[in-house]
Amino acid sequence: MQKARIKDIVIAVTYNCNSRCQMCNIWQKTDNINALGKDELLNLPENLENINISGGEPFLRADLPELIKAIKARCPKAKVIISTNGFATETVLSQMEKILKIMPEIGVAVSLDGLDGKHDEIRGIPGGFEKATATLKGLQGVGMKNLRIGFTLGDYNTEELEKMYDFANQLGIQMTMAVVHSSENYFSKDNAIKNKEVILEKLDWLMKKELGMVQEFHEKFRVPVLDEPSLVPEDRSNNRYRLMRDEVEEYLKGAQGDDLENVAKELADILYSVYGTILEHGLQDLMPEIFEEVHRSNMSKDYHQYKMVKGPGYFRANIRRFFQP
Repeated sequence: MQKARIKDIVIAVTYNCNSRCQMCNIWQKTDNINALGKDELLNLPENLENINISGGEPFLRADLPELIKAIKARCPKAKVIISTNGFATETVLSQMEKILKIMPEIGVAVSLDGLDGKHDEIRGIPGGFEKATATLKGLQGVGMKNLRIGFTLGDYNTEELEKMYDFANQLGIQMTMAVVHSSENYFSKDNAIKNKEVILEKLDWLMKKELGMVQEFHEKFRVPVLDEPSLVPEDRSNNRYRLMRDEVEEYLKGAQGDDLENVAKELADILYSVYGTILEHGLQDLMPEIFEEVHRSNMSKDYHQYKMVKGPGYFRANIRRFFQP
């Protein structure tokens, strides 16, 4: 039997939701809110690598542990993470006690889009920030390592990004970020970004924050940092290549060995080596805009038979303009 080319999927196990998010209308759905069952999950492609369990709010399904068991039986090598708003703390902790016995390495991502009242406003639930934070701390308390904060950036919370970055560091929890987007089939909500320049400014801040930590390392150990975009001598470029190659190979060992802790560590090391290469080439001030340009080019591609293709709307990233006088 030919293996499916799909490697990563998001599964909405329910449309039922206890949140009233301003960027999502899924809670308004009333038909077939729990239509997906174990039988459907047992028909998933066996070679899936990453599965995100989403909703609605997944933990509102009383049979969630049984669904996880079915996924593990069908896709034993897949890395699974559950996305939750974290509002039903006791339910989440009770369900996770059962789920961790089935899949100890499973991850949980708790949505937090701002501190205190700002998160409550965005998610439409009074006290939502306290509830989500209690869930995070409760999951830490039961020893969960694969735990993260999911931050969604939009026009409505640009000033919260830096605060949430610091908050995640205080808790010692990884923070992941997505930019709000629209989907007629899933969220049925038009989420247009109007303040694009502000969004780019915040993304620029985030990238420079990460670059700043690597620059601190370079300065301590006397690794070159250039102020202007430049090519580097061959011995330096070869060294940067070896550093990046070695970290990618270490990541692969962790992934093939089902070692999530090592995967996380090596991904951080990959970023470290890539950011270091950016600094050695003096590209730190240009890279946020270059990244945005490459992103725009990638998004112009079409999706065809499980792969990206360069369709009629594709345009090549114009990198040359960043180096013109």
